[in-house]
Amino acid sequence: MSCKPGEPCEEGKKRRTAMGVLGLMALIFVALSFASFLDSRGQVIPSEVAYTGHGAVDGKRRFQAYNCMGCHTIVGNGAYLGPDLTKLYAKVGPAWLEAFLPSAGS
Repeated sequence: MSCKPGEPCEEGKKRRTAMGVLGLMALIFVALSFASFLDSRGQVIPSEVAYTGHGAVDGKRRFQAYNCMGCHTIVGNGAYLGPDLTKLYAKVGPAWLEAFLPSAGS
């Protein structure tokens, strides 16, 4: 957009405002990125988790109780929106599950 002759030109002001807002958003993004690496966020540390013996029946009951089947698949049953969870534990292990699912150890 260019300024018309005889009218006040506000293009530079709008551009400076847009760049200022963009700079502020970039600053907030960088600050939040650094904050995500702080240890004081209350995240679960996998080495501090104690697993008790849970059977496959407990897992099936939780899978059904929390309606995980609405998105995920286990042994071909369920929806295909989320990833297939059939062999997930064998692939990633308990530490990854605990870090990814905060309520998995409790």
